[in-house]
Amino acid sequence: MPLITLDNISLRFSEKVILNEINATIHKGDKIGLIGRNGEGKSTFLKVLAGIVTADDGDLKIKNSTRISYLE
Repeated sequence: MPLITLDNISLRFSEKVILNEINATIHKGDKIGLIGRNGEGKSTFLKVLAGIVTADDGDLKIKNSTRISYLE
C-alpha cells in the first residue's frame, strides 16, 4: 500500500501554471528527488504534500500513519 498517492495534482497562481497534472505513488523506503530551476514549483509541490497549500485540482491521498513536515 502506498504512503502517498498523487492523482492529477494541479495548481496555478493567477494565470501561471505551477503544477500541471502531477501523478506519483510513493511507497515506504522510496527516495525521491526534485530537480528544477528557481520558481518552477519544487517548494510549492512540497507545500502541497505537507498540506500548507491546497491544490486546485486532483486528488492527494496520504496514509493515516504518514507524517509530512516542511521547514522554511
